[in-house]
Amino acid sequence: MSRWLGKNIAKRTPEMVKHYFTIQGNLIKKFYEKFGHESLVTISEIMSQSGKEAGEIAIKEFQGQGKNIISELSHSRGLDIISLTDNIIHLKNTQCPYNLKDTSRELCEAVMNYDKNMVSIISEQKMKLKILKTKAAGDKYCEFIFERE
Repeated sequence: MSRWLGKNIAKRTPEMVKHYFTIQGNLIKKFYEKFGHESLVTISEIMSQSGKEAGEIAIKEFQGQGKNIISELSHSRGLDIISLTDNIIHLKNTQCPYNLKDTSRELCEAVMNYDKNMVSIISEQKMKLKILKTKAAGDKYCEFIFERE
């Protein structure tokens, strides 16, 4: 691959990543609409496993440690960092990357297992997730806290 092509693809990556999350969210919503509450276990399992894999990829790609990787990922995804310590990560987002606006809190919780497990792998400690606000439940923004168990 030429350097020119590589640099131009890299410049477009944030939009490509946003597009990927939107497509994934649209598929999740359709699955949820078709199969209802019973689909949440499957969605949660898939997102949990994907989050673990994403955490391992992030460690390799960002070549940093815990908080540095989380900070870089948060900024690349347009998240506002309210607090970032060894024990607590408090984030706010005005846009749901999965486009789950006005679906349900329970769907958001299932999907956020991706982030919970990714953060656990990156920080090398089991984290619990508290969703304070979510656009999926009609809130104006998303706000969540990852806390060391």
